[in-house]
Amino acid sequence: METMEFQGRKFKAVQHATFAHDIHLMNLIRSTGMDQATIEPGESPEQFGERLIELATRSPHLFEILGALIIPDGVDGAAWTREMGVETAQFLAGLTDDESKRRLHAQIASLVVGFFVRGLSSAPTSPRSSTGAADLGHDSESEDITITAIGG
Repeated sequence: METMEFQGRKFKAVQHATFAHDIHLMNLIRSTGMDQATIEPGESPEQFGERLIELATRSPHLFEILGALIIPDGVDGAAWTREMGVETAQFLAGLTDDESKRRLHAQIASLVVGFFVRGLSSAPTSPRSSTGAADLGHDSESEDITITAIGG
């Protein structure tokens, strides 16, 4: 797994996190409105990605989201806690090194778009919450795909 370094500290994307982490992250994503974003007719995947990045960077919850998407290198995803996320968010928000800020900007694009690509890849087989699986002709096993995509 690829590590990211900011001002001498190494991080990696959270994988195999707890269900509590997944719910926390989804609540943060919902607070930005990104969960309602869909590809518009005629919009390219690149344009959609740019729109997601814009939504993320305009959010007052950006650093909290980043703190839920990355974890210090060497820490297992299942060990992630909200306190760890807050500490990571505060560290990232306080970056002063230009190279670290540049790398973080690039990682925002990678992490946010990557999160949604995983979610979108499950969308055709995952019913929306307002429609039951039976209404769409899906069996209940298809609902597990969204949770897997969120938890990485």
